[in-house]
Amino acid sequence: MPDVSQAIIIGNIWAPTSDRSRHRYSAPASVGSRRLSKRRKLDHPLITKDQFNLRKRVVQFLSTAYSVMREGNIIFVCGGLSATDMRFQFLDYCKIKHPEFEVFFPEYAIKNYFANAGNNQFNIADFEELIGQLSHAIVVFPEAAGSYAETGFFSAIEGLASKTILAMDSRFQSRDSFISIGPAMKFNATSRFNDVIQLVYQNPDFEIVAKRINRFPLNKNRRALKLKAFRELSTFEVFCLIQKLFDLLRIATIDDIIFLFNSIFHGQFSKAKIIQLTSILAGANYIRPVGAFGHYTTTSKPVLLQVLKSYESSEVNFRMELAGAVERANPEFVSLFEEAHNVT
Repeated sequence: MPDVSQAIIIGNIWAPTSDRSRHRYSAPASVGSRRLSKRRKLDHPLITKDQFNLRKRVVQFLSTAYSVMREGNIIFVCGGLSATDMRFQFLDYCKIKHPEFEVFFPEYAIKNYFANAGNNQFNIADFEELIGQLSHAIVVFPEAAGSYAETGFFSAIEGLASKTILAMDSRFQSRDSFISIGPAMKFNATSRFNDVIQLVYQNPDFEIVAKRINRFPLNKNRRALKLKAFRELSTFEVFCLIQKLFDLLRIATIDDIIFLFNSIFHGQFSKAKIIQLTSILAGANYIRPVGAFGHYTTTSKPVLLQVLKSYESSEVNFRMELAGAVERANPEFVSLFEEAHNVT
């Protein structure tokens, strides 16, 4: 059973463009080349009419064949924008002292969202709340305008406040401020990682933060994944299911994934959430882009859903059937598939 290492998100999420005062953004024109393809000959063959029976069997298989961890493994870290600020220093510290932590910048996820969302507006608060739901812990260094806003935002949402670690500058410990008499008190009362950490920012001991994170180790116990109503799935379960679909299809667009979600949940699901979670998968390097028409493929990272032992041979058979469908697909799609997997 593969061991999924902890992932740390370093928060620059309040400022994805030079206009850092806005909280809603429209997709910039510069990402137009990564828009989803509407060219049907580049659809995955599984979603075509010819593969209706195979698609039906795959959907049924997904409903009972996999197990999932009980919680997400992301640690969301927010702070300043400068290379000398705490979040970047914490990043450097983890590279040396905690290499098991996997670091990625959420602005990469925002970039992928813009590439796939068309003209849909982007709500930064909704996106942060989604990442918070995926997180095992949220670490905040309140040191810049964005992180001040995040501190207040996380304290106001019960589910996020309960997993937040606030690491304040010890120089301001004795001063009354919005943070110290508001959010800090809320975190002390609500967070399972309490109390608030007083950190010497001039000479920070980041091991204090690391130990606080490890106070509640990641729950690696697994349970069977049951696909019933979409609304009954946790954000992490949906995150894992999307990655699994990319794994089975080997190469796909978000349109392909949305088509399959429509088949699985009979149209009762959130398209926006699928796009957002796919963007986070790309930002965390669980999937990577291929070609110029919005296709993605999986990387070498572990697949989060694990097939149950009694279904292992069935999954192998499905993979063989899907490979056969790809071989008979449009030559342009086959060429793209070969490019993604270095087939010669």
